Parts: sequence; structure tokens; C-alpha cells
Amino acid sequence: MSQSWHDFVFGAFDPAGTVTVDKLPGALWVQALSLRIFGFHIWALVLPQVVAGAATVLVLYRAVRRLAGPAAGLTAAAVLAVTPVTVLLNRGNISDSLLILLLVLAADATSAAVLTGSLRPLLMAGVWVGLAFQTKMIQAWLALPALAAAYLLAAPAARLRARCAHVALAGLVTAVISLSWMTAVTLVPAQDRPYVDGSANDSVYTQVFDYNGLGRLTGKWATVAGPPSPIIIAAKESGQLLNAETFGIKASWHTVTRRWPPPGLT
Repeated sequence: MSQSWHDFVFGAFDPAGTVTVDKLPGALWVQALSLRIFGFHIWALVLPQVVAGAATVLVLYRAVRRLAGPAAGLTAAAVLAVTPVTVLLNRGNISDSLLILLLVLAADATSAAVLTGSLRPLLMAGVWVGLAFQTKMIQAWLALPALAAAYLLAAPAARLRARCAHVALAGLVTAVISLSWMTAVTLVPAQDRPYVDGSANDSVYTQVFDYNGLGRLTGKWATVAGPPSPIIIAAKESGQLLNAETFGIKASWHTVTRRWPPPGLT
């Protein structure tokens, strides 16, 4: 994904672009852009998570301060910053750091909407949740009931009907943002894009809502994955050997090439 824009757009797993990763590529897009800028190195891969973790602390402070004052905001931010699992997430390469940042941004926007009764920040909260869906799929939607309830119950005095309409519009924005990439990929002819991993019918909707959704609850997720990965099939048909040198990856700009063994060592 850091070497090919085609692979980047479709979230392809392999350099040849024959199969996608088995999840939505939102967090991988950020990592791939970091690698394009800085070159391939572990710190360039981890950098987006470090930035997301630090930004989450700041956004949480703003959200809590808005509702409960500076002392409460500082306390919340400090607790988040020193929580061991937070530190662990933000020094790795998984998507949870970006997911948490986007959901805290959604909570921050919702807190602004709760205080003002304004529709605009509530719609922005829907955008953040939609982007979080691109990062971690249905898991992002778990925050929606809490955000909706907060606005419906605590927004400034107004007719309940108006508050319900605001929540419905924000939900529509969430759905449009969440499903936009999936729908765009679905409209591309199968022969012009990678096969969708995690599905037996080459469908990104099956991948998200069955393989990574209902199938995880029922325990049948493994049976939804479908036939052997097309990258393996294509490699066998072409006689290509799949190994670490199947595709060349540019090193980071600061990487120094070293001889091994060093001179004098036998």
C-alpha cells in the first residue's frame, strides 16, 4: 500500500494487488502515507499511533473541561496518558489508537452539541464516527447509543421532536461516511480490483458485517472466509515464489546499510 496507489485505494494485501486485507483499510491508509513520506522503518510505521495517542489526550482534556472544568479535564487526560494499555496501544501498529482518537473526537463534538443544542457539532460527531468505522468497522458504532442518548437527554430545552430530528440527521451522516468506501469498491468491476479477503463471494459487505461482524458472535467467522487466498492461487499459477524478496521495499531515509559479518569477524 505504501508503494502502489492502486493497492492503497483498495487496501490490497500483496504487491500485485490480487487480494485485500481482511478488514477495512482506514488505519492502514495512515500508516502507508507515513511510510511514503519517511520510508519503510518501524518508527515510521508506529509514528501515526504515537501521534493519535498524544492527540487523544488533548481532545479528551478539551471535552471534559467543557463539561466539568479544567481540573476534571486535567485529571481525565492524565489518567488516559498513564494507563498501561493506552501506552501499549500507542507504541504498536494496530488500528485501535486511531479508533479511540476518532471516537473521542466524536464525544468532544457531542459535548459541544449538548451545551449549545446546535446541529452542526452533532453532524461533525457523525463524521468522526463514520471515519472510525473505516478504521475498526462495527466496533465504532458501539458508541452511537451513548452519544445519541446524551444529546436527547441533555441538550438545551427544545422540543423532543427537534432533538430526535437532529439525531436522525447525524445518524444519516454516520451511515453515509461509514459505507462510502465499501459502496465505491462494490461498484468497481471484480476484474479491476483485488479479491475481497474474508468473504466467500468477493463482497466487502460480507467481509465487514459477516466475517468481521455476525460471524464473530456466532463463532462461524472462519466458514465465511471463503476459498484459499487468490494471491496464493495466482502465485502458484505463475510459478512465482512468495518470500521476503517478492517485492522490493525502499528503506527509510535514515537507514544505514551495514555489512554482515563485520570486517574481522569470522
